[in-house]
Amino acid sequence: MRKLIKNPPDRNHLEKALAIAEFRSPARDDGTIARILFKMAKVLETDPQNHQRAQEFRARAGVARLTLTGMGEGHILHIIDEDGNVEFDEEDDAFDALVPIFYR
Repeated sequence: MRKLIKNPPDRNHLEKALAIAEFRSPARDDGTIARILFKMAKVLETDPQNHQRAQEFRARAGVARLTLTGMGEGHILHIIDEDGNVEFDEEDDAFDALVPIFYR
């Protein structure tokens, strides 16, 4: 008999992190919330049943990122690989830049 798993572990962790972040910042979506929403959207996009919810999370995260960067929060991240080449994933790095490095 197959055991059904409701949520993958990464989704469960993200849902708990989102609840904590929203509790800590109830008035606005801060950088931590925006990054969690973005990561949650990436996880949900792999599940066809949650595609609409993923789009809602991605849109909310995008609005929060634009608002925060418009107020001067965040910065551009440049990651250098072993060969000295700069690696840059614009979307991932834009959300990573909204939180301190020890939260990534």
